[in-house]
Amino acid sequence: RSFGRSGESENLSMRFAKTAVLAGIIVWPIASIANPCAFNPQKLAFQGTAETQTGCLLRPVAQWGMVATSPTTVPSELAMRVGKKVAITSNTYREYLSSNNINEFDLGGGLDTPVSESTNNSQKYPAKYFVIHDTSTPNLKNREFPTNINNSDWKHNELARWAAGNKSVAHVFVNRLGQSITAIPFERGWRSTKFELQISNTYSGLTKSAARGRFLHVELVQPRRSANLEKFDDSIAPVPGFTDAQYRRLALIYIAASIRAGEWLIPAFHAVLDTGKADAHDDPQNFKLDVWNNELRAVLTAIE
Repeated sequence: RSFGRSGESENLSMRFAKTAVLAGIIVWPIASIANPCAFNPQKLAFQGTAETQTGCLLRPVAQWGMVATSPTTVPSELAMRVGKKVAITSNTYREYLSSNNINEFDLGGGLDTPVSESTNNSQKYPAKYFVIHDTSTPNLKNREFPTNINNSDWKHNELARWAAGNKSVAHVFVNRLGQSITAIPFERGWRSTKFELQISNTYSGLTKSAARGRFLHVELVQPRRSANLEKFDDSIAPVPGFTDAQYRRLALIYIAASIRAGEWLIPAFHAVLDTGKADAHDDPQNFKLDVWNNELRAVLTAIE
């Protein structure tokens, strides 16, 4: 993950970066051709309708952290919901989870507890953004991906290893079996992107912690390999990047978080949030938005 970087268009600087990596030199350009999504620092929110924001924040992320320059087409299930009030009650969802032997506390915490909130100029802003990451761990360097990464005997599918208390880098972690663990409950504000951590440097008038609580973070377990066999990077992700079970659990977590927020959250990719930031990340890699949308539809159909 240390070599996952923010979005770049296929320009001269990116071609140079790729050539340098292959030559054994780790050099990453800072400037980004893919523009960051427009942000209103007073409202601690991105600009435009909820669907417009979603289209910008879910721009595809390619290898080397290159972020698409054009907004993505928001798939139907998300498009009809983002920003709107959630009609599903916590009790209804709890019944669904119980019937499927799923513990609500593994989805970010109790369903009856409101999500975190941030404060700016004495105004409270509840969590609005649902940020999708991949762990980019372990880095296998020059080794091939193990054949058992989707099995219970692969040690990195052990959930306990991802929950590190206050050292955890996200709220919830999802292994490749589709199981999850809550490291930091969604009611607790947390920051996991350079966009949040550097917000006071980017926008005058904001404190360093202004974005704490505005974003909820979910990590999907994904190993990486190196394209450079001498100066190891972590640019190569498995194909497919995630399992159907991971997409299904991500959908369950998204529903749980949205119920607690009172409205359907706006999803975002980590790399897109950090577009243009030096030493930014490149995740999630090989994320299939249509697959996640289909899993979300399947769950919602069963509930509704």
